[in-house]
Amino acid sequence: MKIKIFYEPIYNTHLLLLYECNYIEAEHYFSKNKIRTDLIKCSGQTGTYRVEKPDGSSQKRYYIYIEKTDKGWIEDISTILHEISHLVFMSLFDCGIEINPKTDETFSYYFEWWFKTLINSLTPKKRAKRKKRRN
Repeated sequence: MKIKIFYEPIYNTHLLLLYECNYIEAEHYFSKNKIRTDLIKCSGQTGTYRVEKPDGSSQKRYYIYIEKTDKGWIEDISTILHEISHLVFMSLFDCGIEINPKTDETFSYYFEWWFKTLINSLTPKKRAKRKKRRN
């Protein structure tokens, strides 16, 4: 199981991404960290979840869980796009922004930002080849 943590300050969005794991690993992580495991029981292979902070403050934490597949998570772009749309919708909703034709640009730019952030963070970087020194 791999975990990445992201923070976006404009809409105060905290995201924890669990990926390359199976259902049992995700459930164990959620249980160990006192996150409601019933959230993942009904969702199948992937899901986006919103959990309020324990102190009851308005800041929400969001979790995306993506089950490991034969393709590898990065190859299943439709899944990550689907989960990002849930994340963006919930985050904007929690800030009081209703999604409609007047706010669709807000949704689109925020969606694009999350997509680029996740893809750039999770795509393996190619190392530049070092030139050999000539003596």
